[in-house]
Amino acid sequence: MPINCKAKKLLVNWDNTLWPCCWVCTQKDMSSYLKNLPKDWNNLNKHTVNEILKHDAFKKHFNDEHWSDENKVDEICKMECSDDK
Repeated sequence: MPINCKAKKLLVNWDNTLWPCCWVCTQKDMSSYLKNLPKDWNNLNKHTVNEILKHDAFKKHFNDEHWSDENKVDEICKMECSDDK
């Protein structure tokens, strides 16, 4: 289940939250990982861009480490960016 991430840029949503891509932003309720994070983990009104990018969501979850492990890859990434599509 290789993931070929299609995101080329980060996304800032209307509510000033920073996301790895539009799919994660618009389908965040599908992610069991994101459901367990504090609601303001990626809020630019409370955190800098650098602080958010240092969060485990970016450093460990939405990246190659989890994309290469079928047991860890996020549901949204599987659905939108799987090479098996």
